[in-house]
Amino acid sequence: MKLATLLCTTLLAASIAAPCAATPVQGTLTSQNSFNGYMGEMTNIQALSGSASVPDSAFVFCVVGWAHWAGAGATHQYDLGDSFAPFVDHAAGADKATGLLNYVVDHYYAPLMSGAYGAYSGYGFNEAVWELTGDFNGKLSSLDTTKGFSYAGDTDPAYDTALYTTIINDLRQNFDAIPASYRSAQYNVQFLTESDSSYQSLGMVTEKSISAVPEPSSLALMLAGGLGMTLCASRRKKSS
Repeated sequence: MKLATLLCTTLLAASIAAPCAATPVQGTLTSQNSFNGYMGEMTNIQALSGSASVPDSAFVFCVVGWAHWAGAGATHQYDLGDSFAPFVDHAAGADKATGLLNYVVDHYYAPLMSGAYGAYSGYGFNEAVWELTGDFNGKLSSLDTTKGFSYAGDTDPAYDTALYTTIINDLRQNFDAIPASYRSAQYNVQFLTESDSSYQSLGMVTEKSISAVPEPSSLALMLAGGLGMTLCASRRKKSS
């Protein structure tokens, strides 16, 4: 392989497949138990190093059914990343679980936030997420429609299972049509890995910005890839 061709191939591959490293951030949980679920708003989000752009605030929800939910007003440090895999018990189902989670956010986040599912629907949303991180192994049969959250003092045993059942039935009915590569077109679905393992790691949802400017490192790779393709085209033209 000639040097120019090798350079073209390397630059193009780097621009397409460069991994996104986790960004260390800190943020303050300003509310909790939104819709009586383990979710809330993270504010004062700041990158602790690097040049990555992070949102000032975001909706957050717990991604596993264990560990402590940080109290309102608590400031914690996290690694902000795009991978759902670290929170999934069955590695074989991680890719499919990621696609399904993005589908859930795409279809249920906005109605949840508007109160369409009722005051206690947060538990149902949490249960659906925990189903994807816990029992789900990548197969349709592992999506359980019979579970629901309950606790002492329930006055209506159905209120906290209704949204869970709705979401899981939707995922089961559309399972084959939702690819593992499915990603929300409207929302960024990311993850905050808690630096203290005794506290809950979080999923994070922000709306995508159409005019978002790429990070400097990403922009450099894009330019390098474009230059590489130009060199490749020029080389082929001269040799033809």
